[in-house]
Amino acid sequence: MKTFYAILASMLLALGSSAMAATGAAGDRGTAGERGAHGDQDFTELDRDGEGFIDEDAAQEAGISEEEFQEMDRDGDGRVTEEEFRQHQQDRAYDRDDNDDDNGLLD
Repeated sequence: MKTFYAILASMLLALGSSAMAATGAAGDRGTAGERGAHGDQDFTELDRDGEGFIDEDAAQEAGISEEEFQEMDRDGDGRVTEEEFRQHQQDRAYDRDDNDDDNGLLD
C-alpha cells in the first residue's frame, strides 16, 4: 500500500510540474520586476516596432516621464534596451523593498 501512495504522489508531482511549466511558457507575463512601471506593460509592449529598444516617443506615449526614461537609459544613447529596462525595474523593486517599514515582516 505504501508503494501505491508513493507512486501516486510521484505522478501527481510530475503532473503538477508539467502543468506549471506549460502555463509559464504559454502565458507568462513576467515577474513584477520584468513588468513595466505602468501596470502590466512590459518591454515587448513598449517596443512598438520590435527593434529591440524603446525610444523616448514610445516611452512618453506609455506615460513614462522624461526623468524616468533618463534613469532607464543607462548608457545615455536615447534608447532603452531590454536589459536596461529590466535592470531599472529590478532597481525599483529593490527600492520599494528597502522602503518597506516592516522590513518584510508581518505583524
